Amino acid sequence: MKKQTVKIIGVLIFSFVFNIIRLPFLKNLFIPNISADTFDYFNYSYQMHLGEFPDFAAIPPLYPILYFLTSPFGASFLIYFQIFFSFLAFLLLLIELNNSNYFNPTINTIFIILISSQSYILQYETSFLTESIYMSLFILFSLNILKISNSNNNKRLYITCSLLIFIIAFTRSNGIYLYAFFSFGILWLYWFKKRPLIIKTALFSFIILNMLWASFNYFSYGTFMFGNTYRIKKVAKSTINMFIQNDSKSIDYMHYRDNDADDQIIYPYDLKDSWNLKEVRAKNIRNKKKLIANYIYDFQCKSHDFYSIILKERYNFWHNKFNGSNFLSSDTSGLLLQREAYNNIDSRKYIVKEFYSGFDKYFFSQTSKTVDNFLFFLRSLTNNFLTITIFYIVYFLSLYKFIKNMGEVSKTSFLIFIFSNLYIFNIIIVSLTHNRFLARYSLVCEFLVFFSIYLSIYQFINYLKLMYSKWKLES
Repeated sequence: MKKQTVKIIGVLIFSFVFNIIRLPFLKNLFIPNISADTFDYFNYSYQMHLGEFPDFAAIPPLYPILYFLTSPFGASFLIYFQIFFSFLAFLLLLIELNNSNYFNPTINTIFIILISSQSYILQYETSFLTESIYMSLFILFSLNILKISNSNNNKRLYITCSLLIFIIAFTRSNGIYLYAFFSFGILWLYWFKKRPLIIKTALFSFIILNMLWASFNYFSYGTFMFGNTYRIKKVAKSTINMFIQNDSKSIDYMHYRDNDADDQIIYPYDLKDSWNLKEVRAKNIRNKKKLIANYIYDFQCKSHDFYSIILKERYNFWHNKFNGSNFLSSDTSGLLLQREAYNNIDSRKYIVKEFYSGFDKYFFSQTSKTVDNFLFFLRSLTNNFLTITIFYIVYFLSLYKFIKNMGEVSKTSFLIFIFSNLYIFNIIIVSLTHNRFLARYSLVCEFLVFFSIYLSIYQFINYLKLMYSKWKLES
């Protein structure tokens, strides 16, 4: 069979698996997830709906703007868009892996099915949260890096790289850590590749984009600076107080565990401040080192079944606590009482639109159970102690090789170095800048673990082939 035919069959198989996993949700169980953060994001959209320009000092603008642009079509449209965007990101990654000749199309197809068939991905695709598009953007960013490594000084790819980094930060504040990677990329190009034209192109496009963001902020709240300036100042102040003054009172957060006084490292999930929803996998941990440890450990934790647990839980939440006149019962309303969007009944109706009255049925089929079992099986294969151990071996080897060779490494080695560091630094950044553990902060970058291992296996197999060829010649 021709290789091109195998590629097409692989794309069709991936498309079938991706859509069949999501079919029960789209057909019978269209129950989205709404969180306290949803009201923050979409209240900005509501203000624009009233003809006002919101103050975006604390909230990244893209997701509220996206909801504002799609709101005339109903809240459901955004869920459809998020699922399609996720599909498109994984599909393009599969096509690029095939074009890059990493392994063969069959293995590439299996790999993409493995990393796209995760319960938490379905949760984000069907939630009104920034993670719903953040992860897909991150996949496209990784795809762009892969294309750059396979190109011959294609200036458009560097412009696209600048654009994706900007959009990721424009979507979620944590994404601004990619600015450090952009700086590293510029230095690497300068010292090792000697490509002044490429550097100028990347820098110019990056500066222009952030000048536009600074202008946007000036129009929004009178500050000519890129980023979410209020959030940056708050995080910086909190971090300084934690590390220099050790002032626990400076942290504006409720119900922390006093975990500095005990020897426990890995903490159980705490539902107390999470509307009692299992979907919100949170831990209240003040200690930064323990936050990092919990994020590292969380990789091997199993996600709850999407259809039998998560969607049933969502249904009970909407059906029992969301009835138009009283959104939440008194035991959980504390999360929303301080939010303007919650107190304004018109804003509440705008934010959730056709879901305002809740749901009147929960239909769980045998197909849904089969999908849950399939997802659980794949998760058991991919997320375990062995996998994460292999990843950290890969990470430290790539770090050692990069430092030893002063950046002069092969294409595959460089990709492994970049992708593994993107995952590691994401964990470090969310631990340093947040005062609470939320699994979704690290899960959105989890695919980078598998990507790093995948490329390492490819590199190792090629090394064995080379050694075998040398042995054959010598013998």
